[in-house]
Amino acid sequence: DPRWDPNAMLPTVHQVDAGDGTLQDAMNAADDGDIIELVADGGVYNTTASGSFKVEKTLTIRAAEGLAVKPVVRISKPDESSARVFAIYPGGNLTLIGLDVDGRAEDGGAAFAKNIIRSRDVSSEADSFHFYLKVDDCILHNSREATAKFHQWTIADSLIFTNTIFDESVKEGILTTEGSSKGGADV
Repeated sequence: DPRWDPNAMLPTVHQVDAGDGTLQDAMNAADDGDIIELVADGGVYNTTASGSFKVEKTLTIRAAEGLAVKPVVRISKPDESSARVFAIYPGGNLTLIGLDVDGRAEDGGAAFAKNIIRSRDVSSEADSFHFYLKVDDCILHNSREATAKFHQWTIADSLIFTNTIFDESVKEGILTTEGSSKGGADV
């Protein structure tokens, strides 16, 4: 915050229009700590290139101020067997604000994403990593399993959901362990 540290760098705000790949391109181009602002009123931000939007740095993805309809974020590759809309990888932290995050490939279709948000699978405690997730004023819906799931040996320093609707999850809303005998998620 430049009020407290005049040498602090302000994050860059990347304004992104709806379309296939536009959100992933902005995520790839952003620097750690940047803000990605979705500007299309009710626009669909999807990717057909992979089974998830990979979060590998600290990012805020938010709706532009004043939109009448929340931007829709989804992946559109239903042949993926374990698709997640957002996958948090080592180094990744995620803040979502004002979005409709949809686990379906298309409006009215069946859910095919296993999870809306999930930490990356890690195979051992040696691969563990820390992350935070903050979700405000969002709709998270249509997942085949838990809406938000955090893999064993991942450490969620903060999980904060405010003013958020969970809808149409086949299993749990938030799953924070995959079995304590396997080193379940540490929150």
